[in-house]
Amino acid sequence: MSGFRLGRRTGGLIVIVSAILACGGGEPTGARGSSLSVTSTTPAASATDVPISTTIAATFSAALDPASFAAGVFTLSGGVTGTVAVSGPTATFTPSGDLSPGTTYTAAISTGAASATGETLGSAYDWSFKTATATVPPFSFPQSAGKLWLY
Repeated sequence: MSGFRLGRRTGGLIVIVSAILACGGGEPTGARGSSLSVTSTTPAASATDVPISTTIAATFSAALDPASFAAGVFTLSGGVTGTVAVSGPTATFTPSGDLSPGTTYTAAISTGAASATGETLGSAYDWSFKTATATVPPFSFPQSAGKLWLY
C-alpha cells in the first residue's frame, strides 16, 4: 500500500484552511450571532416634557431586519398599544393615541430584534422618559365692540 505524503507548503495550506473553517469560514460576524447595539433613542433616556403626541424611536448599530420586529419586540409601558415601523437602522413605535400627560414611560426592546445580517441584541434594552404635564390655556373674555355684557 503506498502512502500519501504532503509537502511543507501543502500541509501548511491545509492547516490555514482548517483554521479558517473552524472559525466560521469567513462568514460575516452578524451571521454568527454577534451583538447588535442601540446607538441613540428618541426621546432621549430620562427626557422630560416630552410631547404627548410623540413617537418613540431607537437607532441601532446596523440596518435592521423588519421581520424581527414581531409583536412584543418593541413595547411601551402602561399598556400603550401602537405600531412599529423599521427603516434602515431605525425602529419607530407610533402609539395608537396620545400618551398621558405627566407620565413616566419605559420603552423596551427585546433580544428578538435583529439586524439584516443576523446580529441580535446581547441583552434587552430599555429607557424611560416623562411626558409634559397638561397645561390649561389662559381664559380670555370675548370682546363685543368694546362692551362687556353682564347677565
